[in-house]
Amino acid sequence: THDMTPSETTELFAHESIKRILFKLAPPVMLAQTIQAFYSIVDCLFIGRASETALTALSIVFPLQLLMLAFAVGAGVGVNTLIAAKLGEGDESAAKEYAGVATTLALVMWGLFAVATWLFMPQYAAAQTNTPLVIRDVLIYGRFVCVGSLGIFLESMWTKILQAEGDMRTPTVAQIVGALVNIALDPILIFGLLGAPQLGLLGAAIATVIGQVFSGILVILYIRRFKTLPLKRKHFVPSPAVVLQTASLGTASCT
Repeated sequence: THDMTPSETTELFAHESIKRILFKLAPPVMLAQTIQAFYSIVDCLFIGRASETALTALSIVFPLQLLMLAFAVGAGVGVNTLIAAKLGEGDESAAKEYAGVATTLALVMWGLFAVATWLFMPQYAAAQTNTPLVIRDVLIYGRFVCVGSLGIFLESMWTKILQAEGDMRTPTVAQIVGALVNIALDPILIFGLLGAPQLGLLGAAIATVIGQVFSGILVILYIRRFKTLPLKRKHFVPSPAVVLQTASLGTASCT
């Protein structure tokens, strides 16, 4: 079950001190954001032992990963705020609409980001370096992690839905497991351990994407089993008003 039921969440915000609320809700979110940074850090640790040019490529791609995360988390914060507000008002119907739209927005943002990075990655790489080997590595790693970023967008949205319902633990556990999967797969795929092919930089990209997808799968499995907001097909069709509200509330987090 969730960390807190809706009534427990209301009780917490209505009667407890701000200090206690922060100590209850902030640590899991802080830990989750720290874990998100582990994906690139772990890749750097292993790739640095394998190739100097590949490590340079990682540093060039890193700003794009931060931008991707900013859009995913920013939109998630907007959805989270709207769902929490509607649940607080007792308007479960509106909360369901925002929760359904979250998945649609995640898919749209991922599609736009994937197409843009695939098309413009060569120009971006050439603007950062004039070394052919580094440019090659930027294209290998950057295109794979950006086009394969569906897990980040979906997991960020689904995480914020759970947090809006008072569940801070499940998203954090999912992200920890995803990071551990990435850490375990990195040396196996980069250096070709345990009979796996030696993929080098591409192995690091594959490990990163698998870890992110794994986190998303854990969150959606939990939502399907325990979710308090059962959704119908109509909830996944976004209205312009909902999109604008989400964007206005999530912009601050993006920036």
